[in-house]
Amino acid sequence: MKRTFYLFFALLAVAACSTKEPKVSIFSGQIINPADNIAFLISEGVTDTISLNEDGTFSKEITLSHPSYFTLKNGRGSTIIFALPGEDLKATINLKDPSETPVFEGKTADINQYIHKVSAIARSIAPKYRELYSAPRDIFVLKLDSIKNEYFTLLKNSDIHNKSFLELENARIGYMIRNLLHDYPVYKSYFAPEDSVNYEDDYKFSENIDYNKPEHLHIAAYADLIMKNFQLLFQSISSAEQNVGKSEFEKMVIYFEKVDSLVSDIKIRDFIKHNSVIEAIQWSSLEVSKNVVEHFLRSASTESYRNIVANAFARRMLLAPGANAPEFTLTGIDGAEYSLKDFRGKLVYIDFWATWCRPCLMEIPHLTKLKEAYKNKPIAFVAISVDSDKSAWEEMVKRDKLSGYQLYAENNWQSETAKNYQIRGIPTFVFIDGEGKIIEYNAPRPSNPEINLLFDKYLKTLP
Repeated sequence: MKRTFYLFFALLAVAACSTKEPKVSIFSGQIINPADNIAFLISEGVTDTISLNEDGTFSKEITLSHPSYFTLKNGRGSTIIFALPGEDLKATINLKDPSETPVFEGKTADINQYIHKVSAIARSIAPKYRELYSAPRDIFVLKLDSIKNEYFTLLKNSDIHNKSFLELENARIGYMIRNLLHDYPVYKSYFAPEDSVNYEDDYKFSENIDYNKPEHLHIAAYADLIMKNFQLLFQSISSAEQNVGKSEFEKMVIYFEKVDSLVSDIKIRDFIKHNSVIEAIQWSSLEVSKNVVEHFLRSASTESYRNIVANAFARRMLLAPGANAPEFTLTGIDGAEYSLKDFRGKLVYIDFWATWCRPCLMEIPHLTKLKEAYKNKPIAFVAISVDSDKSAWEEMVKRDKLSGYQLYAENNWQSETAKNYQIRGIPTFVFIDGEGKIIEYNAPRPSNPEINLLFDKYLKTLP
């Protein structure tokens, strides 16, 4: 699994982790100014879709066995929703403008209004990350205590008396704080690289997290914390001296065995593994992905996660070597329209990127050298931006005089092009032959010398 910027396209749907009798609730309302006609309702590692009418109204039956948090997503906007089994909830909400106060109706209206205020605190922290994470560890911990107190004070003053919610919310706040603490070494090294970070103390696989609480899996902060720690575990296994020379698949098997030894709850084991498999499908070779998927499907017990993995791999096969590359028609920096078919007869090297993506920017000097080395060869270098801010893309392309075909995907991550090419993380490079067929999805990056070998090999295949 690679560390990269990636669109957290949460792979979740409504699932139960209790033996209580499931009850149906109606979640309805309106999303104001929706980005598209589909919304996603996310909880417990699975995603359910909600069809929106032209005016953004919707109605969806959800089956719950226990009180649950959900993430409601449309476009790049999202919010947290809380629902009770058998209790209907109506929401009118503007996901494009989180500062706009939503309107809730139903038994959990007061709870959801409170959650909106909690989310506002969380949003206010993000612009302060540089200040927060640049601080020495003792100062950082004090600031973290202040944030925690702000959360708990809001809860105390909320006048909410639902016992099940209060228990869950206390746990959720704790997990949110733990996530901020967990991220300290990463952001510290980014915002204050001149300062040393004691990774042994601050950035290790945490032994203080209970990985066997399926009743908390619907809390996104808990699920995130679990995966952050198990990603660290995978990295430690991959880099361990005793595993040098082992294949990527062999390392994944060792990792799965470690997960089994640390986590007794079957559902959480499958949750961890299925997320890891989804990462492998996105970033590993097709052969490795196939082996990892087969291994997971043989061992996993949770049907929802088995289905997610099977469907994800089926989609990945649509971009297997030899498959027709998805067509696109996008506008370039010069105002002209370009389609994949315009490049027939040439090799096509596509770079999905964004101006805010640091790993993307780090590849640009290597990409520039690559373009220069093959400037007289029939290779089309196509860069497709998934920036939400079109002006930022235009400014950077013109300022830095970026060469090649510089194209912009309207609606960024939600564009048909990004969806068809299954872009969940960037940078992603795709290599296509002269007939418009996939040579390699997740092709080597410009910084990897293997891309030169691929170019040289397939240039010989052109007429």
